[in-house]
Amino acid sequence: MFPPLKKYVERRTGQTIQPLHGSYPRTMNWDLLPSPCDLLQQASTALKVIQLPLHIYHLDVLSSLTWATLRELALYGFYPDARPPFISVLHAMPSLVSLKILSWSDSLVICPSRMTGIVRVPPLQELMIVPLALTDPFFALLPDSLVSLSIRDAPRYYVPYRSTPSRLVPVDQFRSLFRSRTFPSLQSLEVVFRVADNDFAAQEAMYQAMIQSCPHISSLEIHCYYFPNRNATLVRVTSSHASRTN
Repeated sequence: MFPPLKKYVERRTGQTIQPLHGSYPRTMNWDLLPSPCDLLQQASTALKVIQLPLHIYHLDVLSSLTWATLRELALYGFYPDARPPFISVLHAMPSLVSLKILSWSDSLVICPSRMTGIVRVPPLQELMIVPLALTDPFFALLPDSLVSLSIRDAPRYYVPYRSTPSRLVPVDQFRSLFRSRTFPSLQSLEVVFRVADNDFAAQEAMYQAMIQSCPHISSLEIHCYYFPNRNATLVRVTSSHASRTN
């Protein structure tokens, strides 16, 4: 039997598997290392931290296992299949407090409307995500325990004149999100959005909604991308970071 792990990290470049990192004994025989899927199946009941590539570990595998002790989950890379919805994975992780989904998938569905009443979201304190849209019901289900929220782009920053504006969430969706609910415990917020050039009224409306929705923010990072029209290339970038101390 493979020794119990507390942490599992896998990084892949192309078809090459880089070394796996975990709480392995120093005297372990590496020839006995099982396949990654077998390893997860053996270790899922004890793992506290995992980082996995989405294009290798399909969500049906993750949702079929028991993750009673998992506290931190980070998924990255391209995700080719939207089945099952990601909320089914979260439903199997009742102790999760940190979730990072850095995927540029065009098909990743977090929570279909039909599942909003039959699944639960764990008591997340940290969420970093690259969404297609904020209209996914998942955002309405986020717990009040959330302390840090980052809704961002992937890759990390868009390059002027070379990026696709459709990959960025429009400002009106952020306005709707902040108007629809409050984040009473939120202290750190990052938002990345696109807005029509010179549409300062839309930005102001979003900022006002954000202030009302997040009354205890102490750290705020904003990346605003302006476009002359919906399908144009990026022509100007502004970003700002603000921190408040008592």
